[in-house]
Amino acid sequence: MNYSSEQLLNGRWGIYEQGKLLATIGCYSSCQEILSLLAKRKSHNSNNPQGIPSLQADTDKLVEIADSNISKSQTAA
Repeated sequence: MNYSSEQLLNGRWGIYEQGKLLATIGCYSSCQEILSLLAKRKSHNSNNPQGIPSLQADTDKLVEIADSNISKSQTAA
């Protein structure tokens, strides 16, 4: 699967899989980190078809941090 990102008109970053929008992320660095984790999962899954629960946990944690940072910045504004 090919993952990519692109900035959307609303300023958020879209994560795409083969051209299909999967998610939007408010923070560019979080988006890039998620893409990196997806690439690691892809390469590991080709060697281990059962997946990697730790990568899922890492991805979930990054999304929580990004959402928390967005909430804090919106509250401060």
